[in-house]
Amino acid sequence: MKIAPVHCLLPGFHVDAFGNVIVMMTINATVIGMYGVAYGVRKVMLLRNRSLLEEERSKKLSEAKELAFRNLFFFLTYLSTC
Repeated sequence: MKIAPVHCLLPGFHVDAFGNVIVMMTINATVIGMYGVAYGVRKVMLLRNRSLLEEERSKKLSEAKELAFRNLFFFLTYLSTC
């Protein structure tokens, strides 16, 4: 919100500090939801794959979860520092 404030993107829309907090919380919740959906889709795909052994499936699920969390934390940290 510091790089491109809301009033620069939408000229008729002015917000105060509380509005900026609400916008940032909404963006964070949306990002978390998107990563949750992406992980859920990947999990379903791995669980339905019949060619994987149980150990391989478990390892791939752990890797998918790690990747989702790593990217999510990076993105949220990047948003808060910018």
